[in-house]
Amino acid sequence: MYPSVCIQYKISSETINCSCCKYDKDALIPQQVQDEVDSSSKGSRNWKHYWICKKKESGKLSEIMGKLMKEKDQFKEKGLIFPSKAKKLIMNSGYGAFGYVKFAYFDPRVCELITAYSRYIIKEISKLLVNSDQNSKVIYGDTDSIFVTGGDSIDIIAEAKNRFGVRFELDKVWKILFLFNEKKQYFGMTADGKLETKTLTGLKDDKTKFCNMATSHLIRKDLLEMFIEKPKEALRQAVKYTRSIFHELEDRLRNGDLDFIIIQLSLTELASKALYDYSSDDWHTRAYKEILEDCNGDEELAKKKSQGEKEYTYWKILTSIGSCQN
Repeated sequence: MYPSVCIQYKISSETINCSCCKYDKDALIPQQVQDEVDSSSKGSRNWKHYWICKKKESGKLSEIMGKLMKEKDQFKEKGLIFPSKAKKLIMNSGYGAFGYVKFAYFDPRVCELITAYSRYIIKEISKLLVNSDQNSKVIYGDTDSIFVTGGDSIDIIAEAKNRFGVRFELDKVWKILFLFNEKKQYFGMTADGKLETKTLTGLKDDKTKFCNMATSHLIRKDLLEMFIEKPKEALRQAVKYTRSIFHELEDRLRNGDLDFIIIQLSLTELASKALYDYSSDDWHTRAYKEILEDCNGDEELAKKKSQGEKEYTYWKILTSIGSCQN
């Protein structure tokens, strides 16, 4: 949806708050979209309302997005899945680059308007679904997606195109889905039997192997299938396993199982530069201090052992509630 929002509403650095349409009321963005901007704003502005140039047919960014969209569709029509997905990734990450301070064309207004329009459209589509079909229910949504149960009474893709000029795509049909309170955290099995996960905390690289293993066990396909057929038994097994894994963790720590601690509770990360070049008080600087201590204060030797482009193993130790040391 982001690329099509950019294209439809001509969002680009040179079209946003242009000098030629400053006093043209017709150039103002809809108040509902401005409300979305204001509700999520984290900084102050020198203007009260956004406007988009009425005189320019398009902006440079929206032109590029339009070209990429066309190329993506052509690849898709030819059955070239990977080139099509590559174009999609470029489009979806293209808008975000404008929010990166080191980007040559840094302009947070671009990101702010694209996401504000998207939130507005998602909310309007959600209202339309609920009002048209009492059996429909929006169970999840963020700025670029919406998860719906029911909803067969209206064509969401057509409504989005006709009412707002943006493109929606049917991404997945879920056989079973587990949602969390946190945004972009879910897992489940699709209608074709494929296991799908989205940024689960327990599977992230900054979590231990033990944590990754335990999470993977709880979201395995056979357990998901059991949740469909025998939900009570599946829940019983999930709870039993979770309790057992915590007991195992406690026992191994109490018994001082060093092999377990070293292998299963360690974190491994690539340092892009030498450890001693990091200024922040994180695992890089703490690891360097330990290496320096192991080298009996010999800085030259410690620096040789702390070069960049190298993987380092470290541990996080809880020192108090809400804080830790590496």
